[in-house]
Amino acid sequence: MALNHSYDARLVQQETAVGAGVQILLLAVIGTAIGMGPVGWLTGLAFAIATWAVLSRALHRSRLRSFGAANRVTLGRATLVGGVTALVADSFQDSPPSPCSSA
Repeated sequence: MALNHSYDARLVQQETAVGAGVQILLLAVIGTAIGMGPVGWLTGLAFAIATWAVLSRALHRSRLRSFGAANRVTLGRATLVGGVTALVADSFQDSPPSPCSSA
């Protein structure tokens, strides 16, 4: 008797794609809020693409059927790390904006 355990990666792929989309949305919010330069944008986009590629490959190799709650939390953390990475890279090019002006 053969069991048919077909692996459908579409749901997991959709969730990783949503994670990449949220990363780009976060970069857009940060970019409009503080005027992030090209170095920050390129770093943030490179981080998003690399995270998506590595995560997709790892999930494909592990053959997960669903994206669990812990994986969603980890993806959220990675998204925030990508935003911070873009801000840090941008700060090397331009000085960060000061929250209050000194008189």
